[in-house]
Amino acid sequence: MIFLLFSLLLINIIVTCMVVASDVLDGFQKKAQAFLIWFLPFFGAVGIFIFLYTEKKNSTHKVTFENNSKTVEPKNEHFGD
Repeated sequence: MIFLLFSLLLINIIVTCMVVASDVLDGFQKKAQAFLIWFLPFFGAVGIFIFLYTEKKNSTHKVTFENNSKTVEPKNEHFGD
């Protein structure tokens, strides 16, 4: 039983630290998500972890695309000419 409580506490602490360190959230969002983590101990932490993971994954692809120095021009193809 103590191991289970310790595990839940550790998960909440880790995910709360992830929220605080997140670059994709503003101050209000960080406070709201930290509240959810501690208000719904296990489910809130898992839900916010999944959200942060997908946001980080999406923002990584976005940054990579935006920092790409190669410019791709659309082809102007006319069929039947």
